[in-house]
Amino acid sequence: MPEWQMLEPTVIKEGNKATSVELHVRRFYWYYIQNVVVSLLLLSSVRLVIFTMKWTDLGSRVSTCLTLILSSIAYKFILSATLPKVPYNTIIDYYVLASTYSLFFMTWFSVLPHVISTCYDDASLGDRVNHILMIFSPCMVCVFFLAWVLLACIVCFKNSKHKPIYVVGGKNWYAFNFAIPSFMKGQPIKRAEL
Repeated sequence: MPEWQMLEPTVIKEGNKATSVELHVRRFYWYYIQNVVVSLLLLSSVRLVIFTMKWTDLGSRVSTCLTLILSSIAYKFILSATLPKVPYNTIIDYYVLASTYSLFFMTWFSVLPHVISTCYDDASLGDRVNHILMIFSPCMVCVFFLAWVLLACIVCFKNSKHKPIYVVGGKNWYAFNFAIPSFMKGQPIKRAEL
């Protein structure tokens, strides 16, 4: 398995007759960091260009935001085809969702200077709001990214208690599960005489 690293198994002996063995594996994650996280971070950082556009040019601002949202959603569909199907969100899923949500909020922020200057009939107020949002947006990108990195580090640290198994040529690992078959549950078990 080229994308997985085998970790030290946990062996629990339960009396004389039962032993539980848990096999642990760890995915090599650098591929996903390079090809998913960095790519989406670069795509998401393009949204900072919105506030360099003239705040009165709503068409350009909104079309840029919507293009980025659609690109992010298409990226999510492509990504879901490559990641394993699990019934819960992974750390990568949380990053993609946070990126998409922040792009959605950025669309609303892009029209905010125009709305505020129209409501108060003051063009200089629109300039000030645009300037504040120009400062706030990179901070929001950094906070989202650093929060995700912190979450990823916590999860990796929590799962790092197992040591890797180094595969030695000619040795195999086997796992056995001795249990009563489901169709025999409730029936008395006859032991063979030796």
